[in-house]
Amino acid sequence: MSFSLATIENALYAWAFGTGATTTLWRFQNVPAPSLPYMTLNIGDIAKINWDYQTQTDENGKAALMGNRELVLEINYYGTGGLEVFEKLTTSLQSFPVIQTFAASGLHYVDKISQFNLTELVDSTNGYEERHIMELKFRYSNQGITNPDLFTTSIIQTTEVSGVSTSADGEIDTDLNIGEPYTPPP
Repeated sequence: MSFSLATIENALYAWAFGTGATTTLWRFQNVPAPSLPYMTLNIGDIAKINWDYQTQTDENGKAALMGNRELVLEINYYGTGGLEVFEKLTTSLQSFPVIQTFAASGLHYVDKISQFNLTELVDSTNGYEERHIMELKFRYSNQGITNPDLFTTSIIQTTEVSGVSTSADGEIDTDLNIGEPYTPPP
């Protein structure tokens, strides 16, 4: 499945909003903060996992390039009831409908990284602002099609290598044909 940030964001938003049952928005939007309680979502950096894999080229010279990626979803909950909402969200990740929904968008839940209570005294409210944060790790596969016009490839079928090697016993003539069975010198 080709990478689509919009597809991934839609799946994560639908899950968080549907399970958390509270106002949910993406972080860093240029809008006023809604009334409490509410949640913000943020996708951190996307990391490549190991090497990508390229399939054999087809009759048109095109090949699929596939690789695994990992992302961290940060959820901030503002207001009372954050622990209960995070518990619902975490538990729902093991339910079959959520697993199916994420799989349809190419996402797979991996692990909960962290969960903290960040409640603090805020001057503007003259009191405590309850806030909780949770980070979850997800993976997905990215697939693209390579464009044969961007590079050229050639296959070496047979190559001959000739030379002289010097050892303690004297000189040895060497002839080696790559692509043919190797026969050691007499």
